[in-house]
Order: sequence, then structure tokens, then C-alpha cells
Amino acid sequence: MSHLSPLAPKPVLGRARLRQKVTGRPPRSIPDPLWDELFAAMGCERDRALLDCYVSSGTRAEELLGVRTGDIHWAKPGLYVITKGTRERELVPISPEACVRLARYMDSTGTPEAGEPVWRTRHGEDRPLTYWAMRRVVQRAQQNLRTNWTLHDLRHTAAHRMANGGKLTLPEVQAVLRAMRTSRPPAATWRCGSRRSSTPCWSTTTSRAPG
Repeated sequence: MSHLSPLAPKPVLGRARLRQKVTGRPPRSIPDPLWDELFAAMGCERDRALLDCYVSSGTRAEELLGVRTGDIHWAKPGLYVITKGTRERELVPISPEACVRLARYMDSTGTPEAGEPVWRTRHGEDRPLTYWAMRRVVQRAQQNLRTNWTLHDLRHTAAHRMANGGKLTLPEVQAVLRAMRTSRPPAATWRCGSRRSSTPCWSTTTSRAPG
């Protein structure tokens, strides 16, 4: 269609023959009993730490896998991630329990070299854990659970728990998730504890990476 005039109306093209329409699937959050089953099915400290970080921070799958040794803020606790779309380096919360599991994982495997991703493969040559490898980890863990949760469902689970935990307002939840928006609400900083490992402790101020 590159030969058409930019001023001419674009033709509306239908789907190809025999190509079925794919309906959009509504977001899914994992109920607590099923979350406990999934978490128990994780086979090592790395995978348990990853799930805890996913569901307490609400980060996208590849954002969390890109965390490097210098991106961990142990005192908050939190992680600096490169936000999808904006490519900004932003600080997101993790729960104290997730921070403890992350520390256990790094104690068991050793700290990667400076600038290297924190999450590493467990077998074969030492290399960063990829999205597809982590996706397969979650799939294998569910073989005996008869469920089909995805990495993206972990983000929706985090959003559901934050929105219904009674600690954060909806604008604060949106700020933590760094969801697409036309006007950025104030980002968040930590506020108070929670009984669930999935609920971060934030209040409303600007939280952006230094520099």
C-alpha cells in the first residue's frame, strides 16, 4: 500500500479466509489458594524469589529479569527497573519477604559481576535468565496443578492485591504499576507494613532514579 497517496482514504481490509477472530482475554489475578499452590510448586530459591518479586512489585516480566546487581535498593527495599515504553529507570517496591528471598538466592549462587543481570540460569553455562526460560519454569511448575497461569497474570495479581489491600489509593496503584497514562500521577515511596508479602508499602511522593 506504499503506492497509495497519503491523502487518499485507506481501504478497510478484512481478515484472510479461514483466519479466526481472536477474542481478547480479560485480565486474570490468581486467587490466594491457587497462588499458594503455585508458589509451593517452585523448585528452587531463585524461582520463589522471582515470584515474590513479581507479585509484590507488579513489574512486567522482562523488566524484572533485566534487574542488575546495581539495581537493588536493599534499604527500601526496592528494585530499579527500565520501564517498558518510556525506557526510564524507575524504582519499584518489593516486599520485605521478597527482599529476604532475593538475598537468600544471591547468597546461594554468589553475586554476579557488576553490571550483570541478577537472575541466572541454573544448568549449563552461566548466563542471564531469559523471558522464555522463566515462562517455561512457570509452565513446568503447573504440570501437576492443572492450571495455566502466565507471567503476565502475576502482574494482574499484584494490581488486584494492591487495589484491594486497603493501603493504597487507585492513583497510587497506578503509579506503582507505571501503567500507561496521559498524565503521570505522583510516583510512590514506602509507607507501612502489610501482612501479605504481595502488598508494597508506599505513600505519595516522587520516586525516580537519581540522575
